[in-house]
Amino acid sequence: MLKAFANAKINLLLDVTGREENGYHTVNNIMQTVSLCDTVTLSCDCVGIKVAYDDGYEVTDKDICLKAAREYERLSDKKINADIFINKVIPTAAGLGGNSSAAAAVLALLDKQYGCLSQKELLSVAASLGADVPFS
Repeated sequence: MLKAFANAKINLLLDVTGREENGYHTVNNIMQTVSLCDTVTLSCDCVGIKVAYDDGYEVTDKDICLKAAREYERLSDKKINADIFINKVIPTAAGLGGNSSAAAAVLALLDKQYGCLSQKELLSVAASLGADVPFS
């Protein structure tokens, strides 16, 4: 079993500088991790990919950690067996990047277990999941 701590982050500076054609805002920001963290564990005792949360949150196809694992599997071109459990401490929807950091932890743990993707590929997957994920 592998374990990672997914630290929360705070924005020390967030300056909206414009808007791109796709509707996203351009920003200048400074982020800092803090000690508050979720714990993400990975074991490979199951078949396929399974994500669960300690608070009983129902995982759907929109879950960022499930998306991270599936994208890792797709890019690695390898069948991934991953039982992922997230012990939530970071409040949800509080602007602390809890889901983003958990997704980053999932990618890191999968790569530690399987070692299939390059750093560039991992960062590309992280960026596709959300703007905070590569930072985490």
